[in-house]
Amino acid sequence: MKDTDNGLRIKNWRGSSPSTAVDITFEDIMMTNVKNPIIIDQSYGSRGGDSKVAISNVLFKNVRGTTITKDEVQFMCSKSVPCKGVSVVDVELNFVGDKGGHPSSSGGLVGALCTNANVIFGGKLSFPLCPK
Repeated sequence: MKDTDNGLRIKNWRGSSPSTAVDITFEDIMMTNVKNPIIIDQSYGSRGGDSKVAISNVLFKNVRGTTITKDEVQFMCSKSVPCKGVSVVDVELNFVGDKGGHPSSSGGLVGALCTNANVIFGGKLSFPLCPK
């Protein structure tokens, strides 16, 4: 993936009907200058309410490359149906600086953002984990 706004992405709308997204694997991916390399977004759109899509058993493994944003790993899951069993293993992303108005306040460190998500981190990671 090169020069994209979104890399590995699972997205659903706020106020969505009950459904599931399970057993999803993203593996052996190379990224170059990607804005949002890894993202689960269950609060997409302007509709009210929480997403009712149950996301579980998602694996991000052996993802490498460069990013142009600070929060490279983002899991913004539904308060009503939190994400379960999300695994991030051997992910090495290098922040390459502001390319298009996305400056880093972390001094170039890659970071993770987790909201309503049960995330397991393992292997070699190039960024700080989500706060507990």
